[in-house]
Order: sequence, then structure tokens, then C-alpha cells
Amino acid sequence: MNKILLGTTALAATLISGAAMAEEPIKLSLGGYFQAYGIHQNTDLADLRSFYVSQRGRINIKGSTTLDNGLTVGVYTQIRAGENANLDKANGMVKRAYAFFEADFGRIEVGSADGAANQLGYTSPDPAPAAGVNSANFFANPAPSNIAGALGSTPTTYNNWDAQNTKISYFTPRVSGFQFGVSFTPSACGTGPTVGGDNSCPSFGQAPSDIEFQQSEVWQLGANYSNTFGELETGFSATFVQGTLENNDGDITAKDRRSYGFGTNLSARGFTLGASYLHDNEGVVDVKVDAWDIGLKYTTGPFSAGLQHIESKRQGDSDGVEYEVRATMIGGGYAVGPGINLGVGYQVWSWDATPLTEDTKNDADMILVGTVLNF
Repeated sequence: MNKILLGTTALAATLISGAAMAEEPIKLSLGGYFQAYGIHQNTDLADLRSFYVSQRGRINIKGSTTLDNGLTVGVYTQIRAGENANLDKANGMVKRAYAFFEADFGRIEVGSADGAANQLGYTSPDPAPAAGVNSANFFANPAPSNIAGALGSTPTTYNNWDAQNTKISYFTPRVSGFQFGVSFTPSACGTGPTVGGDNSCPSFGQAPSDIEFQQSEVWQLGANYSNTFGELETGFSATFVQGTLENNDGDITAKDRRSYGFGTNLSARGFTLGASYLHDNEGVVDVKVDAWDIGLKYTTGPFSAGLQHIESKRQGDSDGVEYEVRATMIGGGYAVGPGINLGVGYQVWSWDATPLTEDTKNDADMILVGTVLNF
């Protein structure tokens, strides 16, 4: 907290300084990516199309300027573009939108952005460009009614259930390999435990303080260490996210949501070995979701290849059912040119429950071939 106060004080002093004149105003630039994979899948679920094309796209609008006193001020907006998820109007068009202030004191972000836990956490590397099984962009579709994944039916070790809710974040400078971050979300409309309820935000963000099942006053803490020893590049992370339940509407199963995670990356001679772990109570009494992943990737010149595995298990529901999802992927990529990548992969998925039902059991495998364009 003292670091936040010191950073905020330094920022305020800089902003009111009469000498703080920008050499140039903020100028915007465009960037982003487009990802598309053709997918052929075999699944136990009946009457599903075996071949389809899935795509994701983003347009990034960003800009910054540096004042005479060394303060860098900037903006960032990310817009969904050409994405299958656009069919769901609840997702909206804008994914992220925030301002940032950066100088010797560190970096402050204000707006709709990923928090400190997600930004500072390590997970295993994707085997193919933009394609993996940890919080998968492309996966067997649709998944059954299996809630073992911390983000639903797809497993994840990303500590990011607060998503891009409007928040303020502070990141320290990296000192001796260490960096720390903290984020605070006053009203986390749209996030909460998977126990039901309407978490939609009223217009203009004028949300009351007792929305049913909503997790507000969300704190995120993140820390990582990155350093190089000879040919070995190392990275380690620890994250924590804590929310406060506003109103359980008499549902005694709802409670404050809490999650924590750890991760690591080790790289040398073209190889990267990564692993991570996430524990999440999902804001439900007696429930715990534990997920872990591990992966190995090798890159040489324009070629890359990798293997990744993830498992997630949910226990403690009042119905006595335990859910589990597992996925493995092998894949590779080829960089045709700057920002132009081809990818191929093979995924195996398994959703199980104890006891089993028709709605919770499914096995699937799929072949992916596609392209990722960064601009």
C-alpha cells in the first residue's frame, strides 16, 4: 500500500508541475491480430458438425507521449473484430480500454484492463501460434455441461476471473529481477460465483452496492521474478485475487471469492519449459477448483513445436458430483514472414464426472490447421 501511495504522490506532483509540457501530443497507431483455424473434430456428442472454421480478431488502438519531465502518458483500446464471439451481444465490441502513466516510480493503469494477477502470472507455452489447451482459444465445440474449468468447460490456470472490469492498477519497476503489482476493482459487475443471479451492470456504471451474487471490491496481487543465468532464462510468479460478496439473497452457499496461483518458465537453447497451478473457490461454500498445466516448446529459426497438458477438477458441490476435464495438445508453427504465422495441432479432450451422466461425459479429439496474422 505504501508503494501505491508513493507512486500516486509522484504522479500527482508530476501532473501539476508547470514545466510538464509534452514535446508532442498523443498520437494514435493501429495494430492487432487475426487468428483462424480450420478444425476437424470427432466427439461422443451426437449430431455435431465434424468440420468448421473458428476465428478471433482484435484491433488495437494505442498511443503515448513523453513529457519533458520524463513522464510517459498513453492510452490503449482493444476492439473485437471478426470474432465468432461477436454473435453474443453480451460480449460487446470493446475488450479493453485504459489510460496509463509510467515513469521511474513504476506504472499506473486506469480503466478496463487485465489486473496484476493476470499480467504478472506465468503459464506453460502454447504448442502452436495462439493455440493451446490452457484457456483454449480453439477447442472441441460444444463442450458438455461440465464445470470443472475455472472459466467454464475449458480449463485454465490464468488467475483472471475479474477479467477486464474497470479497475486501477499499480506496477513497480523491476528491481533485481523482481516486480510487484496490485489492482483494485470497486464494482465487479459481470463477475461472480457460478451460483446464478443477474450480474449485469446498470447504465453508466451506476451500480448499487448489493447486487445479488456479485463480487465487488476485488483486490489482485501479483509478483514475479525474471532473470538470466548464463544461457538459462528463468521466470517465477505468484498471484492472489480476493473479492467481497455483496448480497447472497439468502443463498447460504455463496461466499467471498478467493483464488491463488503459481507459475514458472525456464528457457535455454530454444527450449521453454513451463508449468502453473491455480486454486479457486469460485465463491461457493465448500467448492474448490484445482487446475494445473505443463508444457514444453522448442523454437529454431522460423520453426516451432510443442506439447502441452492441462487438468482441472471441481469438488464440493451440494449435489455431490465431482467434475474433471483433461486436455492434451501437440502442435507446431512456421513463421512465413514478419507477423505471418502458420499453425497446426492435434488436441485430445476428456470431460468426466463422478457419478457420470449424459450431460457431463464427453471425449473428443481434433485436428487444427490455420494462420495467425499480427499487424
